[in-house]
Amino acid sequence: MNKQLTYFTLIVLCSSLNPAYAMMPRLGEMPDRRTDSNCWKWAEEQVKSDDEIPIMWGRRDDGSSETAIAVRPLADYCTGKSIPDIVGFGSSVGFDRDYCQRHPTHKVCIKRR
Repeated sequence: MNKQLTYFTLIVLCSSLNPAYAMMPRLGEMPDRRTDSNCWKWAEEQVKSDDEIPIMWGRRDDGSSETAIAVRPLADYCTGKSIPDIVGFGSSVGFDRDYCQRHPTHKVCIKRR
């Protein structure tokens, strides 16, 4: 019993030493047929399903987010296009740092300094 308590205490201590990082919200299953129409509908459903999705996918260069903006990159992602660099800003300290190294003149990076 004492050995188990020691291991538990060690695990809790190690966990508390790491900073908490936000993560990208999970997206729902994409449509089987990834047409523009199906993907647009899927994207609209995503922004309604989780409050974090419009924040991450609707991010502007100044750091603000808007639900209406989030639908386009989600629909594009569904159809196979690449994700804009700013999608995910705020999801982790490492992501933000790397993004701002690549885009130092974006308003969100200037504000972050």
